[in-house]
Amino acid sequence: MTRPEKIALILTTSGQGDQSARRTYLDGLTDLQIDGMVNQIQLRAAEVSTAQARTDLEIVRAGLRNIDSNFSKIKTKLGDFFSVQSFRAAIEMDPAFKNSLLWDAEPFAAAKKEEQADVQQEQQRRRQFSATVKALTSQGIRNVADNDSNYRVAMDQLDDVLVSGSATNLGEAIALGLIEGLAPNDAETVADLDQANRTALLQSVAARLTHSQFGSTVRKQILTGPMSYGELRERVTLCSELANSHSPDQLTNNNHFCSLFVSVQPNQVYAAQVEQTRERKRLRSLSPSELKAETNRVRTFESAVHRAEEQLTPEGFKVLRPETTYKGQPINVKTLGKLPSEEIKTLLRLYGPQINQRIQEEAKRF
Repeated sequence: MTRPEKIALILTTSGQGDQSARRTYLDGLTDLQIDGMVNQIQLRAAEVSTAQARTDLEIVRAGLRNIDSNFSKIKTKLGDFFSVQSFRAAIEMDPAFKNSLLWDAEPFAAAKKEEQADVQQEQQRRRQFSATVKALTSQGIRNVADNDSNYRVAMDQLDDVLVSGSATNLGEAIALGLIEGLAPNDAETVADLDQANRTALLQSVAARLTHSQFGSTVRKQILTGPMSYGELRERVTLCSELANSHSPDQLTNNNHFCSLFVSVQPNQVYAAQVEQTRERKRLRSLSPSELKAETNRVRTFESAVHRAEEQLTPEGFKVLRPETTYKGQPINVKTLGKLPSEEIKTLLRLYGPQINQRIQEEAKRF
């Protein structure tokens, strides 16, 4: 290429402007400088050509038949250089243009299928967030509004929280206050959620109340009683298990359920009774030899527990026992949900992953 041809190429690709002034400037440059500018132009042209070839390949893979007439029509519509996105938008907005092209497969079928899967996954995550915050709010663990803004805030921070090991799922992260910037529900929404949950809980035990003298009292306590929804649901679960083990007669068991529910006994007492009932059932199912082996196992276990009273976990943390408390309160989801972030971090430093394990066990009840 001669010097005048090179200068003409530079002028052609340099856009509109004072061509005379540009030519005068270029005439004053050395051949080496002119060659450098031409090389840059050729390099950019090669890059554009490569990118367009890549685009052509992508739309062929997306179903377009690889024939010259197709690309001639596309260039007439979109110009010599276009993107996959602009091409897809053109065929979706202009059915006549789409129909003028020849196809080997449904356009962008694989991409649409993948996009649909992404949409479904996003919808599933949104439903999970909704269920989680409603459960946490209704049980008094953490008041978080179910809205898109909070959802985006949670999703933006969740991966970092999970990677840090401070929590293993969305429910734990929110319950422990590790997601910052979440807006609470207003008082009316909290009340509506609580009432809806209480109504559903009452419906689940309605058959037990029909013939009991305490039925109306149970109904009143569930709908308007001082216990939180979480406490009520736990009480229903515990009383149901105890009542079902009371006798072979269902009507008698229903009456027993009601009497247990209206009793002044706290849930902790019923929880201990449930554990004892389960253990008795397990022991009754053992053969004499199995019972003897079980007795020896219990003795060995109790001896090991006694020796381990002052020991640390293998990771060097204090042992978190069922009876362990913090500031006079049991260490559970409800207590943790009321603590500020700094105190949560203190507990994590003391007990390590045992805190998360405790949360996981209780989260299964959500």
